[in-house]
This record gives sequence, structure tokens and C-alpha cells, in this order.
Amino acid sequence: MGDIVWVDGPLFLTRTGELTVEAARFRLLTKAIRPLPEKWHGLSDIETRYRQRYVDLIVNEEIREIFRRRARIVSFIRSFLTARDFLEVETPMMQTVAGARRRVRS
Repeated sequence: MGDIVWVDGPLFLTRTGELTVEAARFRLLTKAIRPLPEKWHGLSDIETRYRQRYVDLIVNEEIREIFRRRARIVSFIRSFLTARDFLEVETPMMQTVAGARRRVRS
């Protein structure tokens, strides 16, 4: 439970109308060392949800949709500003002194 696999094959609808893949080929990509949280209870501990975001994204469709929506918004804003010749500049946040650099003696 919880392994991640790659599957190749045609899509089709089951008798109940569920979209699925007729697996012609598959490959194990990642073996789950720990089982995923229960389907019904999910991740209830907020700290675990933030620290193990990948698990939250696997088991929670709502969270996946929020991240998809956020990615589309960020992409739109970047393309909007880039089209108007704005430049994105990353600011380092983990340094104790802003703009500090090591000096090299020659």
C-alpha cells in the first residue's frame, strides 16, 4: 500500500463509468517504506501535514487541488509580469545578515 508505480496503456471507462488504465506495462518507481494514513481518517495532525506535505498531497484530493490552483496562479502572475519586462529577483532568507558575503583576500 502506498507504492508509486508508472503505468502505460490505453484509458477506458469501466461499467460503473470510472476512468481507468488498461495496464499494458508498469514499473515500480518508489517502494513505500511506511504505509499511508487510513483513507477515512487521513492526516489529522496539522504539524504532520506540513512536515510531510508529500503524504498530504498523496492522500488528500482537496489539498492537491489547492496546490494545482496555486501553481496556476503563480504561473499566471509570472508570465503577466514577464510580458511587461519585470525581472524576478530571489532574496536569500537564511542568512543572518542581509546581503552579507564572504570576502576573499588576494
